[in-house]
Amino acid sequence: MALSISPKLEEKLVCSICLELFKVPITLPCGHNFCKRCISDHQGKQEQAAAGAKQGFSCPECRQSCAPQLELKKNVTLSKVLELVRASTTGVKQCEVTPGGLCPRHGRPLELYCEDEQRCICCVCTVQQCQRHRRALLEDVHSRKQALLEKSVKEAQEESEKIERALQELEERTQSIKDSSEGLRSVILSKFAHLEKSLQAFQCQMVAKVEQELSAALRRVEENSNTLKGHLDTLRQHQEQARDLLVSTTDHRTFLEAGARVSVCPSAGIPPAPGLGEPGGAPPGAVRRGRRGGAPQRDPRRHLPAPAGGFAWCHGPQIPRPRCLR
Repeated sequence: MALSISPKLEEKLVCSICLELFKVPITLPCGHNFCKRCISDHQGKQEQAAAGAKQGFSCPECRQSCAPQLELKKNVTLSKVLELVRASTTGVKQCEVTPGGLCPRHGRPLELYCEDEQRCICCVCTVQQCQRHRRALLEDVHSRKQALLEKSVKEAQEESEKIERALQELEERTQSIKDSSEGLRSVILSKFAHLEKSLQAFQCQMVAKVEQELSAALRRVEENSNTLKGHLDTLRQHQEQARDLLVSTTDHRTFLEAGARVSVCPSAGIPPAPGLGEPGGAPPGAVRRGRRGGAPQRDPRRHLPAPAGGFAWCHGPQIPRPRCLR
């Protein structure tokens, strides 16, 4: 490729796929440039694969993944640079049409450049065809166009570097956001795990306490039950003795002598046991409500006559209410 540009500049303007000057240059998100047709063919081949339809395609230069069905946009700045390159190349080629740099029309040396027609001309062309056109020396036009082209390439390179830096910053910001989110997630999981552990420990303590209270309450109930059973046996013996005395003894002296031995109830002095659902119990003669909220009721024993022979009313022992039910 005979271009009047530096090799470094030429290298920057060549597509890495077709190895020619860019035709409709396209810039990928990674910053690399390709011909639109070349990168479209590359994109189509990779997306036709089974996994490519979802994963997209990769850049031929850096292998960075691109989104599937990515819209390929034209690089306007690079396109303008290529137009200047092609214009400069066309002018140089016109000057080199004939051997020795002679004008193909007049056979004279090509010494000037017509900026209106963008071609190299000889002195005869200057007088005849290009008399009213803008003209300049070949060296001056070449230097000016080369400087302009190099400036455009430099600007395009700077713009590409800015875009690459912006993309790098976005990637770093994305990673920072992910790291922060992961750290917050770890803290939340740790806090809730600690809270769950504390709740489980508290649950075990409460259940153990309830079990302990239950065991203590059942133990007291069993003790009271055994005590009541003992008193019940004593009362039954007392009843049998009293009934035998009442039935079998008719003589006054014998009755009084035997009655002195059984006249006192064995359980006298024991406070009455509370009723079901009545903590502490109610003393004899106290006013009590009916189950369904009826008229006040009094202990019927209060209105009964005193037992004959000095017998006292017997009251069962008081059953303490379990602590867990207080």
